[in-house]
Amino acid sequence: MTVTVRPARAEDVAAIDALLRESFPAPDEATLVRDLCMDGDMVLTLVAQDDAAGVVLSFVLGEPDYYGRFGYDAAVARNFASPYAGDYFMALPLQGGLVPCGVREEARHAPAFARLGV
Repeated sequence: MTVTVRPARAEDVAAIDALLRESFPAPDEATLVRDLCMDGDMVLTLVAQDDAAGVVLSFVLGEPDYYGRFGYDAAVARNFASPYAGDYFMALPLQGGLVPCGVREEARHAPAFARLGV
């Protein structure tokens, strides 16, 4: 199955917020996701379609044991420069498990991440 990523829409925000507030012990993750949505930087919902619309990797910043269950791996993200590089910065190949070859660039993070103060 090939996965296409679509931007979260305004009607998704309340459900995403409620899910995150129930899933995490502190409101930080929910606040981050809300800010990403409001800033227009959120890509969250995965929808199975015929192609991956040019998206080859999905990145997450989170708990390795949790996201590892879905195939995210820090080793895949390791060659991308990021202020969050390490075990909690992971990537998932979206096109049949293929990872793009060639020079890796900087993983650019939405401005909402800077507001976390970490």
